Amino acid sequence: LLPDPGEARGPEAVTARDVAPLFPRRAALAHKGSYGTLGVVGGSRGMAGAAALAARAAFRSGVGKVVVVAEEASRPSIHALVAEATTAGALPPVGLSALAVGPGLGTSPAAGALLEASLGASVAAVLDADALNLLAGRPDALRGRLVPTVLTPHPGEASRLLGVPTAAVVADPEGTAERLAAESGATVILKGFRSVVASPDGRIARVLAGNPGMASGGSGDVLTGVVGAFLARGLSAWEAATAGAFLHGLAGDLARERAGEEALTASAVADALGEAFRVVGESDPS
Repeated sequence: LLPDPGEARGPEAVTARDVAPLFPRRAALAHKGSYGTLGVVGGSRGMAGAAALAARAAFRSGVGKVVVVAEEASRPSIHALVAEATTAGALPPVGLSALAVGPGLGTSPAAGALLEASLGASVAAVLDADALNLLAGRPDALRGRLVPTVLTPHPGEASRLLGVPTAAVVADPEGTAERLAAESGATVILKGFRSVVASPDGRIARVLAGNPGMASGGSGDVLTGVVGAFLARGLSAWEAATAGAFLHGLAGDLARERAGEEALTASAVADALGEAFRVVGESDPS
């Protein structure tokens, strides 16, 4: 896949050929338990759609099962939007392979308690949106985690995490991603034009897929669902982050071909993930 960090001479471009080997053909005797269970933590009142988008994207990314942990008022909407998902009011004590924390979570005390419970769980996790806002100014709170962790901030969230101006993040996305990865001990996807992926051990990559039409509500929730699915399927933090960011961007480019940039929606990006997997699979010479 991507070169060893010791051999790197600046950021590498993630390609379809880098991603394809991570997704071999499914075994004939596989079942839903073979592909992990993702817990999506979010969906507070008025924001059920964010959690539903993450769950929808996770299923489109091959996860076996999704449990959405959300407020009671949001659960009927989530069931209606994602019939394949189950819902719960608290983190299941067992059975989760990974967590996707933040889509529509909110910043209430109850949301903070859910975040702390999620961070205390011994499973891989991707953190986005309000999970990052609740960690503002203290990315080092994640350093005690001994399991794969991925952060997916946009420049504003990264600025709050590090306590620096957003303009500084935009001016130096690679340096920002590297610093946040080093301080948090997590792998970071700094979202934006040509998103940057950085790991705490010094690896850095650029994702060249994606387009301006993806700058709309829900796009980040879709990315969170994709990365969460890959963590639940057993990929490393680096693999889940690079593959997730690339496939998310590629799905956006494929959806743009049909809808154009002005009318592109997060739901359309999620629905194009299957085609993105096909394109990636066709790039593998083996």
